[in-house]
Amino acid sequence: MDHCTGFSETQLQQIVFTNNKRLSGPAIAEHAMAMLLALTHHLPAYLSAQSAGQWEREQSEGVSCGELKGKTLLVVGLGGIGTVTADLIAALQSGKLFGTGLDVTEPEPLPKTSPLWHLPNVIITPHVAAAGADSPQRTMVTAVENLRRYVAGEPLLNIVDMKKGY
Repeated sequence: MDHCTGFSETQLQQIVFTNNKRLSGPAIAEHAMAMLLALTHHLPAYLSAQSAGQWEREQSEGVSCGELKGKTLLVVGLGGIGTVTADLIAALQSGKLFGTGLDVTEPEPLPKTSPLWHLPNVIITPHVAAAGADSPQRTMVTAVENLRRYVAGEPLLNIVDMKKGY
């Protein structure tokens, strides 16, 4: 809804906005699992070695969290862009946090000077986790249902509270 901030109060009262909340859950969950598995299996280091044309088996001897069985996973979603940056960098650098996969950063795009780009225990994707193969179909189903509801005078799904911005 960031692109709709220029509307006046009168316009906002006359227009109803809806969004795709909860529709991207499956795609985001898969993206998070892919990041988790990539981090726990040192894939970023192997990809870096691959880009350099180097065969680096010793990567497997680095710090590892072991198998996932019995481990605790923390998934943080703040409903907006994280606030989770300086403290996150400190936790990653100190080893208090094994690794992180970031699809949303503060700010976006992440500046080239951010230390996050260069930490070996970080995977960054450019806010694309919701772009799963089935997300467009779920979006279309919701849009069609909202059109049907609008024509029938029924309440719409996923109405945005413009004062909150979501």
